[in-house]
Parts: sequence; C-alpha cells; structure tokens
Amino acid sequence: ATKQRAQQITQALQVPEVQPCLRHIELLEAGTTSFSDQLVKSCGTAKWGDSICVGNLFMSPNMKQVYTYFKVYAANQVATTRILVGNLFQDFYRTCETTLPTIPGTFKEKLAYPKGHPDKYITFLRQLLELTPADHKDHAQIVEAIKLVEVVVGDLDNEVRKKRNFEKLLEIQDSLTTGGLLSSTNPTIDSLASRARTFIKEGDMKKVCRNKNKTYRFWLFNDQLIYGEQHSGNSNNFT
Repeated sequence: ATKQRAQQITQALQVPEVQPCLRHIELLEAGTTSFSDQLVKSCGTAKWGDSICVGNLFMSPNMKQVYTYFKVYAANQVATTRILVGNLFQDFYRTCETTLPTIPGTFKEKLAYPKGHPDKYITFLRQLLELTPADHKDHAQIVEAIKLVEVVVGDLDNEVRKKRNFEKLLEIQDSLTTGGLLSSTNPTIDSLASRARTFIKEGDMKKVCRNKNKTYRFWLFNDQLIYGEQHSGNSNNFT
C-alpha cells in the first residue's frame, strides 16, 4: 500500500468498534476451544455413564465469561463489517473469502457466523434434556443452562438489531448529506443517526407532474417521516 493508503487504513481501524471486535474474535476462539476441550474431557473421563453431568459446564464462571465475549463481539461486529467491506480492504476481503472454505457464505456472512454458536448450544442442551430422565441429577442443571443460554441469545439478537438499525440510520444520513443541498446545513439530517431513533421502512413514490413524473424516496422512523429526491442521477444520493 502507498503511504497515503496505509494512513487511510490505519485511520479506518481506529473506529471505536473495530478493536473490541478483533480482540474478542481471539477471546472467543480461545474460550470456545477451551470449553469444547473441557466438555470432551468430562464425557471421556466418565466414559459416558449414567453418572455424567454436563449442564453445569454451560453455567461455569469460564463459560459465563465466554457469553460476555459473544455479547461484546455482537455489539461491534456490524460496524466492523461495514468497514471491512469497503474499498480500503478489498484485497483483504477477497483473501478471506477464499481462505476460510470450512465456513459457508461470503466473508460478511463468515464474520456473523460466531454469533450463531449459542443457538447451537441451546439445540444441543434441548436434545440432551429429552434424553435425560426427570429424576437424573443433571436434569435440573440442563434446564437452568437452557434458561441461561436463552437469555444470552436474546441479548445477542437485541444487540445486533440495535446495531443494524444504527448502521441503517448512518447509511440514510450519508445518502442525504452527500446529496449536496442538505450537507451540514440541516440539523434534522445531521442528527438523523441517533441511537434513540428506530428505522421502520423505506420506499419510493412517484409524483405525477405536467412535464415529467418525479420519484421521491421516503423513510419512515418511529418519530418522523423524511423524503428526498434522487440527486444527479445517483441512486444512492438524495436531496
């Protein structure tokens, strides 16, 4: 990379969400590997008999820490992905697409893959619960483990939903501010990307005019309705 491009890459990686996301990729890899090893070791040591209990492993202090890693990763992954799919990281993106063949999908989908692990834990625990007699000492622990992981999954879904909403607000704000007429002059647009605002729906509507029909893009939020006209033939910019 040229010096200028290297500076741009460095600056892009200073976005507050990037460092926690990358750091927690490593923490998740170490944490989930350690948990899997512990689970296999526990089952192997007991030689899979009636006395074995695994529900408690999903509620151990170490595993609760791993759940925290999942939450932090989920809270920062969407913003990090937005940066990594940009022009600055095209070569890196293509390399990752081809060097992670065991994980299906695009690199963007691969980055979202870790968030699905807690769902797999729940599936495993529910199947295990069906095969565990109600009077078995592990039955109650499995039930509690399912409740705990369900809370984690709910928190993850909520975090991802909030982040995707904010990213959508940033996208809309950018499409309006780069259109020209609203750039840094309209406080409503400049403050559009607010974490307190929820994007609901968008769509195009045509205004029938005498000479030529005009198409307007409408954005509906929980607190306001905004519309704009396509700017200079660019389908991504509006005024």
